[in-house]
Amino acid sequence: MLVMTPRRCPHRRSQGGFTLVQLLIGLVVSLVILSGVVYVFTKSSQTSLYQVRSTRFVQDMREGMDRMVRDVRRAGYMGVDYDVSSTSVALTNPFSSTSVGGISTLLRVSEKTGEPADSCILYAYNRNDDNPPLVGGTTTLGTEFSGPPVELYGFRLDAGDLDIYTGLNGGTTFNCNSGSWQAVTDPDLTEVIALSFTLNGECENLTEVSRSDCYAATPSSITPVTDDLIVEIRDVQITLTGRSVDDSSLTQTLTQKVSVGNNRIYEAP
Repeated sequence: MLVMTPRRCPHRRSQGGFTLVQLLIGLVVSLVILSGVVYVFTKSSQTSLYQVRSTRFVQDMREGMDRMVRDVRRAGYMGVDYDVSSTSVALTNPFSSTSVGGISTLLRVSEKTGEPADSCILYAYNRNDDNPPLVGGTTTLGTEFSGPPVELYGFRLDAGDLDIYTGLNGGTTFNCNSGSWQAVTDPDLTEVIALSFTLNGECENLTEVSRSDCYAATPSSITPVTDDLIVEIRDVQITLTGRSVDDSSLTQTLTQKVSVGNNRIYEAP
């Protein structure tokens, strides 16, 4: 005979949620963790932004120096298609003259009023290979400066900016205080705190080798005689110092010597 044994029902376990204290503790822990994540993310973002802007500052300085080096090297360039004899260069090169239409196109160093000495450089060259070469207006010697081409160039320090010369702006004076200028460096990244140009010249006297001097200085034994034909080999040392706008402790100084590719040929006064 089959006897059925009754099954015993398991005890039911009681079910319940978190207490208010547990919820509060969990919320506090979550907030602490979230605050840490936000802090780390914020600091990481700030560090990345600082590194990016610091890199851009260094690049801004380098690009400013490279632009000056490339352009100053061309000072006095007449144009590859313009042929002149060595004895006439001094009279016909309008990009290396003491007076072209009343304007000096010599490579020279000066400064804007209120800025340190030798913080501006001016020069001229035949950018477009015009033949015959034109400095301004429509005449070979550039006696008119009413319109393009006006092949006058320069760089200067101006209130924390590195400026490039962009034209006469209707004027007839070519110096560090006149004309139109435009900032090369980014004022949001870079404050230029120092800029200097040092012009050096070494001369050879084609008329008489025993007397050769660029600027007719003493001793008299080497002073050129009037009308001696002189070849001046020039170089310019450029020193540029800048400071990051974001971090005043971050500064950079760049120095480069530029060999001017076009020798100046002139007659001794």
